[in-house]
Amino acid sequence: MTVIGLCLGGGQLALGVITTILAVITLWVLRWVDRIIPREHPARLIVTSDPSWNALEDIPRLPHAMKCHARFQEQRLNDVSQKADYTFELFWRQPEDRPTSRDLLALIGKQFTIKSFELITDNGR
Repeated sequence: MTVIGLCLGGGQLALGVITTILAVITLWVLRWVDRIIPREHPARLIVTSDPSWNALEDIPRLPHAMKCHARFQEQRLNDVSQKADYTFELFWRQPEDRPTSRDLLALIGKQFTIKSFELITDNGR
């Protein structure tokens, strides 16, 4: 930007305009490239099921076909409903412009009751 300002300020209008056009095109292409680069997406999943159900083995196996990895974190028993809440961390790699989380939820939702699904951003919220 400093070079463009110096060109335009120094009277080199043609060079300043050409440099501005090249900068805009370069930034546009880099924004497109940034969206197609695969990134790791973390999420927190809480499912509810019977304590006798083997959620600790089934949940990590279900999303594996979608190249998603699940890591068990916690189990909480609910005395009132006699059900258990299982918390998992999910991780998958994909570009920003592909909505895999819906497919993932549909796959897990066929066998378990999904209580909560939270995408975790870079700052942890």
